[in-house]
Amino acid sequence: MKKRKISVVYSLILSTSLIIAGVVSAASNDFSGWPTLQSGSSGGYVRALQANLYAFGLSGTVGSIDGSYGANTVTAVKSFQTSESLTSDGKVGSATWNAMSYYTTVTVTDYEFYLWTPSSTTYWVNYVNQSGGGLKYYLTYKSNNSVVNSGTVY
Repeated sequence: MKKRKISVVYSLILSTSLIIAGVVSAASNDFSGWPTLQSGSSGGYVRALQANLYAFGLSGTVGSIDGSYGANTVTAVKSFQTSESLTSDGKVGSATWNAMSYYTTVTVTDYEFYLWTPSSTTYWVNYVNQSGGGLKYYLTYKSNNSVVNSGTVY
């Protein structure tokens, strides 16, 4: 009977540890694991990509942050890829996301990180994991920290 109780206790501890590890690993401190995006993609990840491109000094190329991966976003992505010595194909896969992640700084582990680059004197992007799940971005002016654009990534 004593062995069975110990076994149950160990099982509960292991299960709880795995659940906690799963919740913690769901929060991210950079762009690793983000989906591949290309012309025709749309939604929150595209808006976040467009905000990131603003932070890389490509706001004039991107145009508006509209969540639509059109010709302007393709051109801006190609410019970014060229500047990072990546294959300039206009698609955002793991190599492009990883290059962007190089410029991220963690503010609060598994809660908040930001993208600050030397390529733009105007913009930076703050990312905040929401308590109920999800991630929000805030495109912000470097000069006065006022938010220019914000939205939900997922």
